Amino acid sequence: LAHLEPGHFDESHLRLMQAAAEQMALAVRNALIFEAQRRMADRQTMLYEVLSRVNRQLDSVAVMNDAVQAIIEFAGWANVAIIVPENDGQHWAVRAAGGELLSGVKKLTRPLKEGVVGRALTAAQTQYVPDVARDSNYVMAHSAVRSELAVPLKRGNRVLGVLNVESDQIDAFDPDDVLLAESIADAVALAMDNARLYQTIADERSRLDAVINSNRDGVILIGMDQRILVINAPALQLLRMADRPESWLGCHIVEALRPMRAYAPAAVQTTLAE
Repeated sequence: LAHLEPGHFDESHLRLMQAAAEQMALAVRNALIFEAQRRMADRQTMLYEVLSRVNRQLDSVAVMNDAVQAIIEFAGWANVAIIVPENDGQHWAVRAAGGELLSGVKKLTRPLKEGVVGRALTAAQTQYVPDVARDSNYVMAHSAVRSELAVPLKRGNRVLGVLNVESDQIDAFDPDDVLLAESIADAVALAMDNARLYQTIADERSRLDAVINSNRDGVILIGMDQRILVINAPALQLLRMADRPESWLGCHIVEALRPMRAYAPAAVQTTLAE
């Protein structure tokens, strides 16, 4: 407080202002705590939305495209791309991109160590460049880009790719943005890895089916719940079972053996006992 008269304030004024200042400090601290909790809640909400969107897909390309759109929609970052290493191990390539600044780079390919993205890939660490004009490694995606945030998509010790976010503002990302981007990157990496595993299993199942279906011997695979997991056409012919192999999948073995009761009851008993 200030006053034109000398000695205007006395001890009672001082005590009053000290009490008021303590109340003001408490209010400010509460406001800061509330704001921090609100930011944390917003971050968790955005993370949930992105995770729920990408987990709907079982194809890695669809995961990346959905992730880009979800991040733009829920995180509020206008320009987002996902970059992955090429199969040759010597280059990286943009696999999904969205936003005015990055929409034209979907087919961009560069040497593995080139650019801010290359640093994130090879170092397996987040790279934040507040001003790309001051970074000699920056690879221009659009002349309007001013800052870039590149976060590796990691699963264990493996780097699956990079989540790249760019802005037309200098120093556009604060520490909360970096934390959010890293959390989203973990979620996207998990979804990409799940999609890869699903495709691997699907490929193995296709090969198994091809081997079994081309076998002239009858083959039946029964699960621990006594239901049929795999059966081929020769097995149906040998056991005098009707319909096609796929119609018997999931059926209990007792149903499959029912026709045999008429002509080979002993074999039925032996099979069920085994």
